[in-house]
Amino acid sequence: MKSFKSGNYNYTELLRPKGVYKGIPYLVVVASGIMNRLRRSAIRDTWAKGLRDSDGAEAAVVFLLGRSEIQYFQKLVNTEHTQYGDIVQFDFKDTFRNASLKTVLMLRWASKFNPTYLVKADDDTIVNVRKLRLELQSLQANFSKPVIAGYELIHVAPRRMKNDKWAVSEKEYPDKLYPNFVSGCLYVISGKALAPLYETALNTRPLSLEDVFVTGLVATRAGIPRVSLKDIEILGLDEACEMHEKLAVHHISASRMRLLSRVLSSFVRHCTSLSCSCIPLASPQLKATSK
Repeated sequence: MKSFKSGNYNYTELLRPKGVYKGIPYLVVVASGIMNRLRRSAIRDTWAKGLRDSDGAEAAVVFLLGRSEIQYFQKLVNTEHTQYGDIVQFDFKDTFRNASLKTVLMLRWASKFNPTYLVKADDDTIVNVRKLRLELQSLQANFSKPVIAGYELIHVAPRRMKNDKWAVSEKEYPDKLYPNFVSGCLYVISGKALAPLYETALNTRPLSLEDVFVTGLVATRAGIPRVSLKDIEILGLDEACEMHEKLAVHHISASRMRLLSRVLSSFVRHCTSLSCSCIPLASPQLKATSK
């Protein structure tokens, strides 16, 4: 695609988180919608809390929002931020089609703090913190240089149906296939990739699909490689106890996120030669088989 001088990323910060993030190893930015208060609450109470409380390197979790044109909803966000102090809000209209704009602003904001890992997640994604840390430790050598890690998608064609949520017109993107990219539900960017990604994004014609744009088009132009993260489920989860085997699961409601978090902390998947079941960690059945 041709170079494109956008100049459309000069948006003001309306809300700024209260934490100190300079040099933090794990900086997690959750892309969230204005009205998704219940999802943010569930994340704070579940995997975000687990990330901060777990052993190992220091971590911080913030929520990235655009603005609402409805004053009532903006007041609710202001109140939420007063209580938790973990919201980054920029002065652009918060819509699905502005997701790429939101992510580019995330790159600009996060690059000030030089994290080792920038973890980007959607607010309907649950993360298995233990598996995330283990997976990133196994890829530690990769993160000493610019890299993006996630669930890689290859040979994906644009959807052209106008009523499709992910539709992209030929005018917006004329090619028959997208470059390889990683799913936007969860991906990890090395600290050294933040500045080149942001600078390249400024000169790349925007595309409304943020994962295709940032981890596909922009990353390819910037020469930043992608590596795969194992066990990311992008289509939801059938059996709750399977969460033990997953690094992250997309399309999860706030209530199910709380359920899956309880499963991770209090239950284990126990399999025999005949079947598998989800049993409490303190179950006599589990103790008997461990002898």
